[in-house]
This record gives sequence, structure tokens and C-alpha cells, in this order.
Amino acid sequence: MKANYKNALLITVILCAFWLKEIRAQHAYVPIPDNAEWIYGRTDFQCGNPLNFCGYYRYKIGGDTIIGTITYKKVLGTGLNDYNYTYQAAIRQDISERRVYVVNSNYSAGCSNVDTLLYDFNVNQGDTLNLCEDIIGGLPMTIVESVDSVLIAGLWRKKINLNQSYSPSLIEGIGSTSGFFGTWSGWIGGIDFLACYSNGGNPVYPDTLCQLVNINSDELIKPEVSIYPNPVSNIGLISINMTYSAQCTINIYDFKTCNIKNVFFGRLHSGNNLIELSSAHLNAGLYILRILYDDKEISKIIEIIH
Repeated sequence: MKANYKNALLITVILCAFWLKEIRAQHAYVPIPDNAEWIYGRTDFQCGNPLNFCGYYRYKIGGDTIIGTITYKKVLGTGLNDYNYTYQAAIRQDISERRVYVVNSNYSAGCSNVDTLLYDFNVNQGDTLNLCEDIIGGLPMTIVESVDSVLIAGLWRKKINLNQSYSPSLIEGIGSTSGFFGTWSGWIGGIDFLACYSNGGNPVYPDTLCQLVNINSDELIKPEVSIYPNPVSNIGLISINMTYSAQCTINIYDFKTCNIKNVFFGRLHSGNNLIELSSAHLNAGLYILRILYDDKEISKIIEIIH
């Protein structure tokens, strides 16, 4: 009796596992959505800090564009530790064929300026991939190590695991976990990794990292501001150390009268910027210095003495 029960239980488990595998294998293709955004992190020994962490860069879908007679989605991207998006490439998806194609504007990462296969979700274990790889130092040819399905945001998605040492993968509806245009690797152990993929501002994968990445990114791009001398008796210098280039407005506000005086309007470059502040037409007293950039604000107190 017990043997029959165990046999029946074993058969049930096997059938359930087979059924689940079939359900996963037959799931509908999950496309990359129109509001997709990616944040990738980079580590490399050249970055010089104890963790070899270099920072983050970003991509997002930026609307339609027509190349020839074909409609693509624009891919906008930033540089490392930068929030200025520029046009990088255009992608189109063949949903019935489970493929994503790219036209790369700057020929980077091995992709060309003609319609090129970027992701193919029809591959099988052992297949060799001709990815648009951005590789420094020459890594082995990319081979599919295994193919699986993962449940992400309520949808089963095909996941293609590659044979490289840091375990990159390609995921339906998301793309590469190691650089948007394929995989990236530095000279000595440097890698790119998907820190946060979101859809319409909602974290999708890996959702446990998205909040941490966004907090770190806000701190990362916050300029360092100092004023010297302070108090200012004649001429002062405002030092603004930017992590990226941005349009900026600097005003000072009188505490007593709320009058506004513009100090600077223009673009600040990445790195240290020095802006002169004259106290010649300002009364003695306390003022608020407001620095406005990219819908963000930093305020400092300045004292004017004569």
C-alpha cells in the first residue's frame, strides 16, 4: 500500500514538473515595452576605488523613428555617471520571430549602422551567438550555456544563460544583463551589470536593487558647492564641482526684501566650475544662494560684509 502511494506520488511530481516545463516553454513572447528604462553599473580596476566601482549609465526608449521604410524605437543613453540622454541607436522587434534588431548610430559594441540582429530568443543550448559585443581584451566566443524560463513581474520569460565567467544572460522583454548592446568586459575582471530595469518608472528586475541604485545615483550626481571667502567683503568665488554637464541658473535672495539677483545663467561643465560673485551692489547682510539645474536645487547661505 505504501509502495503504491509512493509510486503514485512520484508519478504526480514528475507529471507536474513536465507540465510546468511545457507551460514555460509555450509562453507567449514578452516584448520590450515602450516605456522601458535600464540602469547598468560598471566595475573595472581602472576606476581606482577599493570596490573597483565606476558608476552607472542609463538607457531608455525615446519614441518612434523611421529608418528607410521601417519604424523603430529610439534608444537614448547617457555616459557613465551622466544624466544627459542622447540618441544611441534604434531597435525593432519581430514578435512572431522572437527577435530584436538594432541600427546603431555610432558603430559601438560591434553593432553596425544597418539592421543587425541584437537578441535572438530562439537559440538552444550549445548554440554560438554573434552578439553586438563590446569586449576589451578578447573574450572566448559566446556560447549558450543553458536556456530556462523565469517568472518576472507576473510573466514567464525565456532566459538565455551565456558561458562567460560572470554569468551574463539575455531575458525576454528586458535584454542583456551585461550591457544593452550585448556583454561588456574590461581588461582585468571589469564587467557591466544590470542594476535596475524598469517599465514606466516601476521597478521590474532586479527589483531589490532598483531603490538602492536610485538613491546612490542621486547622491552620485549631486554637485559639491563651496563659497570662499564666506563672509564675502568684495569678490567671492562660488565653486561647483559637477559630475556631468548641465544647464544652470544661480540666483541670490535677500532675506529682508526678497529681491532676486541673478549671478549666473549658462551651462556648467563636468568637473570644477568657478563663478565670481561681486558684493558691490549688495547690502550687508545674509543672502540665500540658489543653484538650479535639471529640476534640482541646492541652497547655501552667504553673508555680505562691507
